[in-house]
Amino acid sequence: KLNGMSRIAHNGYGKTLYLQQNYKEAMKHFKIANNKAYYSECFWEIRDAWINKYIGTILIILAAAYLCRMLWKPVGKKIFPKRKEPKILKTHKAPKLLKDILYIFNFIRHPIDSFYNVKKGEKGTVLSASILYLATFVIFMCDRLFRGFIFNHTSAKDVSILSVMALFFIPCFLWVIGNYMVSSINEGEGKLRAVYVGTAYAMAPYTIAAPFILILTYILTLNEAFYINFAWYLSLAWSVVLIFLGIMEIHNYTFKEALKNVLITIFFMAMAITAFAVLYIIWGQVVDFLNQLIGEVTYRALY
Repeated sequence: KLNGMSRIAHNGYGKTLYLQQNYKEAMKHFKIANNKAYYSECFWEIRDAWINKYIGTILIILAAAYLCRMLWKPVGKKIFPKRKEPKILKTHKAPKLLKDILYIFNFIRHPIDSFYNVKKGEKGTVLSASILYLATFVIFMCDRLFRGFIFNHTSAKDVSILSVMALFFIPCFLWVIGNYMVSSINEGEGKLRAVYVGTAYAMAPYTIAAPFILILTYILTLNEAFYINFAWYLSLAWSVVLIFLGIMEIHNYTFKEALKNVLITIFFMAMAITAFAVLYIIWGQVVDFLNQLIGEVTYRALY
């Protein structure tokens, strides 16, 4: 009552409720106290009780669904025999933009062929790639700011969306520009369009896996954090591998040439960020000097 935000008080009261097996109420106090370990324990108890209560019903529903599916195959063929599709359905095509966006799934199965098609301009456009960049950014922002409490290390209230945008778009921009510039002086065959589009599609593993990982943060506990971390790092590593394969295919590089290209591009990105930081600091000092100078002149002119 004296201090509603006292972590010590909420932490102690939460432990008392935990020992009384009032887990739902204890979670509220552990959340205020930012005690993720005890919050996870309470959540595990609630989840375990829910599973024990509904596991039988869930298994019966799954078994019934599987049985219906098995029985429907022979019955369905007799009731609804296959008919020839009308010509209008055969000639109907999905919008090209939608097909280009959904082509991202092809990079999971056939990355080399997919990058070749992007290089030749047969698949993927600047518009579809831009949409994928925006979709990946939204997923990146949600993954960073809106994870479940147990796995959320950054509060959305304390982080600016502009900083998250900068964290995502600046490296992407520097990578595309830097990679194209480096490849242009190292006998690379890829055009700027191919690098831009290929990079968007190369992030497919993270773009596809991150939403499912985000959902798991609301289901799993700290004891199962390994699965979330493993899936997250695997999707990220897979995306990096695809980017590397994309460089090899788009620029027609060997492994060594692609590795050299990546290292030089990363060096370019580091130098660009350093130069921008230095210019930002210098500009801040210049603005501060001008403000002081104008203030001094104004003071002497008026008084």
